[in-house]
Amino acid sequence: MRNENQIYCSNCGTLIGIDDPSCVQCGYAQVDFSGANPLSSNLSVSEPTVEKEPAKQTSGEGSTKMDYCKTCGNAVHPNAIACLSCGCDPKRGNQHCQSCGVETKPEQIICIKCGVSLNSPSISSLDGKSVATIAYLTLIGFIIALIQHGSNKTKLGAYHLRQVVGLMVSGIGLTIILWILLLPMFGMGYRSAADYAVFIGILSFVGWVAMLANIIISFINAINGRAKPAPILGKLYEKWFENWFL
Repeated sequence: MRNENQIYCSNCGTLIGIDDPSCVQCGYAQVDFSGANPLSSNLSVSEPTVEKEPAKQTSGEGSTKMDYCKTCGNAVHPNAIACLSCGCDPKRGNQHCQSCGVETKPEQIICIKCGVSLNSPSISSLDGKSVATIAYLTLIGFIIALIQHGSNKTKLGAYHLRQVVGLMVSGIGLTIILWILLLPMFGMGYRSAADYAVFIGILSFVGWVAMLANIIISFINAINGRAKPAPILGKLYEKWFENWFL
């Protein structure tokens, strides 16, 4: 029987203390996010009368089939929004299988015990494409992409981060080369210096147009989710930075 210090969980109907922040059975949060907290209300709470769909049953046990927290492996209710063991979202993480609870590795794509998929291909691909695309949008975009990649690493995101680093290095190298080529001009006469400046200007224009073309083509590859190298030095970027952002 319920006493005045108990209420029924709005998700599974289990009796819990009126001050409990979440259900001890299913982990469902007992907070009204509209601003009123039913836990601190003095209103009487009647027993739930709404008919619920039959709970999933495990074979031979007759109890609700539990999921497992992907962070710590603790058994949780399928509708739980937080794991009561580690406090994390039970559906996020890469250290345990959500179906059977066995310990897994971050690089695994399926559970070797029960065979279920450990990652959502659509979400993983979308996140990788987002990182790959943002990385080309100035230095600020590269920093944002780097932060996003750190929390959800994908092969596509890592590949284009390496390509962006290569393009940055190439841009710095081109700038240094052009400045070095400008130095002899200071010891020339006026006419010779003017002719040399025109030559350097043409060389600089060609170099920066080539850089811009590489960035645009690589950016289009990122938008389309393709891990293709930049046209000129992309293959070298793959070798130079092959162990970066893994």
